[in-house]
Amino acid sequence: MEGADIDNEMLDRYCEEHNFCGWFDTSARLNTNIDAASQFLVEKILEHKDVFERAKDNDPNSFRPTEVTSDQGGCC
Repeated sequence: MEGADIDNEMLDRYCEEHNFCGWFDTSARLNTNIDAASQFLVEKILEHKDVFERAKDNDPNSFRPTEVTSDQGGCC
């Protein structure tokens, strides 16, 4: 929200206490930090490729690609 008073220290502390890797001040309406937050999230996920490989080895059918078409809807 524009003009919102954000307690950065509280958010940093919350992330640390709950094992979050971080937080971003974002706004979809204003297109603020959306790309940076998304890129950060993907990079953090890709740091753990071993988890995906272990899951794939345990159940090869769990990672089938899914085709998404425009008639299936979406958020945006």
